[in-house]
Amino acid sequence: MFRTGLFLSASALCLLVLSPALAVEKSKDANPSMSVSVPSSGKDKTPSKPQAPQTPPAKAEVSVDDLLDEADKYYDGNGVAQDYDRAFELYSQAAEQGDGYGLDMVGLMYDLGLSVKEDPKTAMEWYRKAADAGFYTAMVNMGTLYEEGRGVQKDYAEAVGWYRKAADQGNLRGQYYMGDMYLDGRGVEKDYEEAVSWYQKAVDGGYADAYWALSLRYVYGQGVAKDTYKAADLAYYALTHGVKAAKDNLRDARNKDVSRNFLRRVQELLAADGYYDGKVDGNFGPQTRDAIDAAFGTAN
Repeated sequence: MFRTGLFLSASALCLLVLSPALAVEKSKDANPSMSVSVPSSGKDKTPSKPQAPQTPPAKAEVSVDDLLDEADKYYDGNGVAQDYDRAFELYSQAAEQGDGYGLDMVGLMYDLGLSVKEDPKTAMEWYRKAADAGFYTAMVNMGTLYEEGRGVQKDYAEAVGWYRKAADQGNLRGQYYMGDMYLDGRGVEKDYEEAVSWYQKAVDGGYADAYWALSLRYVYGQGVAKDTYKAADLAYYALTHGVKAAKDNLRDARNKDVSRNFLRRVQELLAADGYYDGKVDGNFGPQTRDAIDAAFGTAN
């Protein structure tokens, strides 16, 4: 689940709410790969004299990377039948060797209740091990548990601390969540300009959800000057990259919620990509909504 931003009426301009539901993430970023050497057969090609029978070569050990690739196949059902039990087994084998991604994925499966009983407290323990190994995604996942109070006592300041550690290392989801925390004043003092700064960093890295969040700041002039055209361009990027909040809110957009120029610009973009051939008048009727549905996620 991802946080969702909503268009609000002018009377609720400063009460923009992002849902507290957070996303845990399966990602291999910041994963220092570890591999196990494979012994050679050691055959002697110089038959100078009869040799004693040789011991069969040792069976090649499976590298951590191979374990993780196989685990991902079973987790995603990519080329094989989806099998969370097998995925958990393979991630656990990688985790036993101290791999950050393997540790994080074991935590994620406890977090989501896949193959094992949902247990956020145990998930936190695995996330912490992965974070200690320098795996940034695990730091963000820890932050979400602190923000939601699952498996631990709710602590916004602690959540911000973990988001910041990951964000400072370039983790895009960490940067996006830092923007959210500054936007809402959770764990930090509310600061729209700081929120925009973090959203922009995530946007620069191509994080689609941040495009939608930054679009709303330009719609409402929070931390930046209002700019309906830039807002529309950002929103359209989010739409075509599969951000559901962008689709849902654009479908329901009305003149009373946002400027007509914003709505016209969205129609122009839809028309330019061949999804819309109606009037560019800022009125979002059935034809515009159908075009929005057609454009959703097409850039992925």
